Amino acid sequence: MNFLTNVALPPNRSKELQPLAMVDQLLANIARSQDSEKNAEILQDVILLGSKRLAARISLEASRLWGLRPKDHIGWAASAELFNASHLIHRNLHEQQRGDLPILPNRTFSDHIVISQITNYLPVLSIQSLPISDGLRWKLWSLLTYYSNQMSEVDSMEIEFHGSRMQRGLKVLHDKILNIRAIPYFELPMHGTALIANLSEKEALRISPVFRDLGILYMLIEDVMDLYGESSSGHHGFRIKRGLMSRLIVEHLERFPQDREEIIKLLTQSAEQIEAFQELSSELKTKGALAAVVVEIQFIALKINSSDELKPWPKVLDLARNYVKSFLRPIDHLIGQ
Repeated sequence: MNFLTNVALPPNRSKELQPLAMVDQLLANIARSQDSEKNAEILQDVILLGSKRLAARISLEASRLWGLRPKDHIGWAASAELFNASHLIHRNLHEQQRGDLPILPNRTFSDHIVISQITNYLPVLSIQSLPISDGLRWKLWSLLTYYSNQMSEVDSMEIEFHGSRMQRGLKVLHDKILNIRAIPYFELPMHGTALIANLSEKEALRISPVFRDLGILYMLIEDVMDLYGESSSGHHGFRIKRGLMSRLIVEHLERFPQDREEIIKLLTQSAEQIEAFQELSSELKTKGALAAVVVEIQFIALKINSSDELKPWPKVLDLARNYVKSFLRPIDHLIGQ
């Protein structure tokens, strides 16, 4: 279980266990390859942040559907995981500067800076292990650059968001942030996998946005489960306490900006005062924020399940639907209320 999330994933099939183990082995080898033993240890901690292997799982499952051998694809699955880890660390550096908690609790701010610099180039190195043509390798490197440039744009958005997060209009800004933050989970891995499977760039660009929607769905469900699901951290409000702005709070303040002071007070309560977060969850439910986010989740799920873009690849559509079904299962009790 990833300590950052409690969203359910489709069960592993026995045929996928070996490729996932191969990804873990490659990631461990990359960690051990660091010149500094300390950096190797920190990098191993970073790699464990993605213990659910979201990017690797979707990439490996898609590669199987397209008939790729694991050895022809493991390097890309590992690269996608490292890309995700790199941006988790980079994002957390900005969060720590705002006073939020470090993503690696036992590491210093300086450690986070060093490992952020190291992980910037590791996704590119991982692609070196792929038995592909230089032309395709260049396409994958270019793809990492393309998505990395998009991810870098979100930093200024989040500074603006946190500077005015209690004001009207923040939902539009939050939409833009979610749209970019969703990239590493499923869109990037699927785009690269499609290219390795010899699909055209046009076809890959048709498929990958559907999986960006899947990433947005995943993040929204994380927010709901943080207050209304079974918390993997042992208490509710864990993500909010880490300084992550919840879609629920965004929705509430969009509707009731006059509640600004009350929400700020609740958010600044001691992490040990569970009653404050129970009060917050009750407030968000009573005033309609929970219902609004659940409706949004249902809309995105329907959009993915009925995707015209994936109809030429029915097995890929089934894969997306399988993830949607698994993601929705933990909040079934909230749908239709």
